[in-house]
Amino acid sequence: MTDITRIASAIFACLIGVAGAVHAGGNAPPSPTLAGQWHGTLQTAAGSYNLELAVVKDAAGQLSASVESIDQAPGQAIPIARIALEDDRLTLAIDAIAATYEGRFDAASHTWRGTWRQGLSLPLTWTRGAYPPGQKIAGIDGKWRATLPRGGKDLRLILHVATTSRGTGAKLDSPDMGVAGLSLTELSRADRRVRFSVPVAGVVFEGALNETADGLNGTWRREGMAPANLTFSRDGDASPRIDARPQTPRAPFGYGMREVTFSNPETGHPLAGTLTMPDGPGPFASAVLISGSGPQDRDETLFGHRPFAVLADHLSRNGVAVLRVDDRGVGKSGGDFATATNLDFASDARAAVRFLAAQSGIAPRSIGLIGHSQGGIVAPIAATQDSTIAFLVLLAAPGTGMGELLMAQRRMAGVIQGKTREEMTAGEPALTLLYKTTIKAGGRKAARARVGALLTPARLRELGKSALEKDALIDEMTSDWLRDVLLYDAPKTLGKLRIPVLALNGGVDQQVPAQANLHALRRALRDNQDATIEELPQLNHMFQTARSGAMAEYAEIAETFAPSALEVISKWVVQRFGGQAVRPAPATRQQTAR
Repeated sequence: MTDITRIASAIFACLIGVAGAVHAGGNAPPSPTLAGQWHGTLQTAAGSYNLELAVVKDAAGQLSASVESIDQAPGQAIPIARIALEDDRLTLAIDAIAATYEGRFDAASHTWRGTWRQGLSLPLTWTRGAYPPGQKIAGIDGKWRATLPRGGKDLRLILHVATTSRGTGAKLDSPDMGVAGLSLTELSRADRRVRFSVPVAGVVFEGALNETADGLNGTWRREGMAPANLTFSRDGDASPRIDARPQTPRAPFGYGMREVTFSNPETGHPLAGTLTMPDGPGPFASAVLISGSGPQDRDETLFGHRPFAVLADHLSRNGVAVLRVDDRGVGKSGGDFATATNLDFASDARAAVRFLAAQSGIAPRSIGLIGHSQGGIVAPIAATQDSTIAFLVLLAAPGTGMGELLMAQRRMAGVIQGKTREEMTAGEPALTLLYKTTIKAGGRKAARARVGALLTPARLRELGKSALEKDALIDEMTSDWLRDVLLYDAPKTLGKLRIPVLALNGGVDQQVPAQANLHALRRALRDNQDATIEELPQLNHMFQTARSGAMAEYAEIAETFAPSALEVISKWVVQRFGGQAVRPAPATRQQTAR
């Protein structure tokens, strides 16, 4: 289930399109017996994930439950910490993955319809019974690759086929369109003929295996477009294994490393992490690493990549101490991730700075923060609250207003998906109004009332939504997560900073688009005497060297963190703080914009 967390919670990706849950209202009849098996599907920006819910009722009438991700971790039951059933309302809390579910029983369909929350909100309907097994199809398992010519561009397609005890299933990735895990239906084989559909894209493929069964040639048909001849090649080991990450640090490290635990004095909950110290007596400049959105461990682990471990390794080999910490409620850290806001995470960052300042060998006035993605929101907030923080390194940090960033992401997704400008911008006035309304309303109750009043039939059509989706849209637009995001004023917060700042953006980042974001960062930091703002060409949101920058590429790329980016970061920090026990005097104005 960890990949559900990472992809579904990737910063703001969910708002490329607005999704939510539809539930029955009014006085629903009593729910059926809950004990037994249920199944459902989460549809995220990265694809679909099939889940099974198992509920047990003991002799005393107490309920217990677990959930399993069929696609990602078959056979691994994740315990549900709390389950409650009140009339037609079901609530679940899965602490191990910082997720919750709330839904209502729909008597007409005999299903539970509600919302799965795990950093963002996604619709989820539970249907009675185990996930239905499918047909087993022999001879086509493996990874198949093809290139689809569209609009003068070559779009890579990756077809994953696997047979388990549940049958043969298939998913489709399109790295250049920014999608992964698209569900396939109607997969069949008759002798050498193979057929499948991609419902979400309106695609049907029909083809034939070659004599060696390592090639599949056929026709790709999509409504409204000319058919294309397409050849899939089964390549097996052509892409890197999930564990083949050559940059992952391995002993001997060449620096000291120890596990640490400390408390956030404002809340009392413990925080756990890893402190790496360069060889030598010090005192050393140091940095606290702050992860992106979603519940993340100290290494910011994603698809076998451990970018924070790689960054810490590089910095400590270059004379900078590094503290990387499990997010609150994750790993060995205490606290509640699900209810935490950016201000809460800033509080944790300040606690980490205080802990570092008290350690032997650390220069207490040369401690900075390095924040990635949402961490690039948390770091500036913490720096405006704590004058002992000496510097900031912002990796793919938003510089625009958050509503503006969400719109930029939406447009970029539209370009990748081949939409016209009219299609991309059709719902923008309505979304802008909804964003402004939800943050100006004060409390969530008032926001729900005002957003609901704005969602007239005409405005719903403008957003491409039906009347049945109105309640779900209200839930999404007034969620605590979105309100917390929208309330962050990047230009105002960044404009307060007078400490050295390095802000980097990958040139093909599709989550924080580089051109507009770098312009906004330069504008926001224009009064800072030591601000360096730089675009790193051909790097994605994770600072990997990438082709398109799409999220679907993250797992395919063997590189975890581009060496060029590591060098920029370490040189910048060492030039200003390496080995110094005190903060350097303010520099002459040298805002760098490359």
